[in-house]
Amino acid sequence: MRRRRSYSASLLDLDGDRDLDLVNVSDFAGLDVFENDGRGHFRDAGQILGAARHAFGMAHAFQDANGDARPDLLMLGMDSPVAERLEGLGLRRLAPGEPPGMVRAMTRGNRLYFGTADRAAPLVPASDAVDRPLASTGWTWGAGWEDFDLDGRLDLAVANGHETRSSVADYERQFWRHDRFVAGSDPDPAAKLYFQTAAGRRQAAGASYGGWQDNQFLLQFGDGEFAEVAWLLGLAVPMDCRNLVAADLDLDGRPDLVLTTQEGWPRTRQRLLVYRNRLTPRGRWMGFRFAGAPPSGTQVMLEMPGGTRSRWRTTGDGFRSQGPAAVHFGLGDAAPVRARIQWGTGKPDTVIESPAADRWHAVPVP
Repeated sequence: MRRRRSYSASLLDLDGDRDLDLVNVSDFAGLDVFENDGRGHFRDAGQILGAARHAFGMAHAFQDANGDARPDLLMLGMDSPVAERLEGLGLRRLAPGEPPGMVRAMTRGNRLYFGTADRAAPLVPASDAVDRPLASTGWTWGAGWEDFDLDGRLDLAVANGHETRSSVADYERQFWRHDRFVAGSDPDPAAKLYFQTAAGRRQAAGASYGGWQDNQFLLQFGDGEFAEVAWLLGLAVPMDCRNLVAADLDLDGRPDLVLTTQEGWPRTRQRLLVYRNRLTPRGRWMGFRFAGAPPSGTQVMLEMPGGTRSRWRTTGDGFRSQGPAAVHFGLGDAAPVRARIQWGTGKPDTVIESPAADRWHAVPVP
């Protein structure tokens, strides 16, 4: 952990034992999971994931993706058409000490993990068939993983792009065919000078690096079926974007989007972009706003006749960004019987009987 380039980290009860476990997402390494024994000692539970933990990790988000009331994690990462093409052609060259299959694992993009009750393996990777629709969204930095059209299914909005310049010629070809074999984990003055020179030449030529990647919006229209509709909604801006937060700014029950750009061409600037959600609602909704600072990992459960839905209030999950102290549910045509809020160890649950739909409920923090 000491040598990780960490971009996001959250404390959350992954295994249901009422103490907070730790997840950490980092560039060049991916996902680390540490299980808390309840006495302040943490055990590395991420190694059991094997190659599925590796990624160019940028951030993460928690939701209950499969409806079992356990926290599921979406790790945001980076895919690479160049690396995928080389792998597909069988043009593989291993760097010293690199295990086979590492390039494919690192460049898979986003990864979905399902929560379990197993303390030895509190997160398990979803199958390819389940998370493949969410995987390839570009060089992804931030995400809003919410029910934007209120149909009871989770949608995904992502902020993309690394270094867009005037030319579509991209540095990734040089990186994957040559430069990644120059780099190493230990300080090397010669390698540092080489990369500084390569960056100068790239900028002088106006070449991009992971550039010209529009933001994406994956709207779930059937269970596990997604349509990419960012262009139709005006979200597919060509500028490099970084931070993204989904929040109901106008309190109409539909999550809106706030994101920032990090533009280096045609001029250097950073902008704040706000998008109001005007999607036609396909169901009802319910939200809970906390009056005070809720503990990290606070869980809100809606008990339905057909099962329980859960949301969590976490911190540290976004790349340089943080959402409000609130959780939101799209209900579709479901009608909750009660809401239960678990605050963590030593605090009694808050129960709200027959909570009204289509409103934000103010909840005091004990």
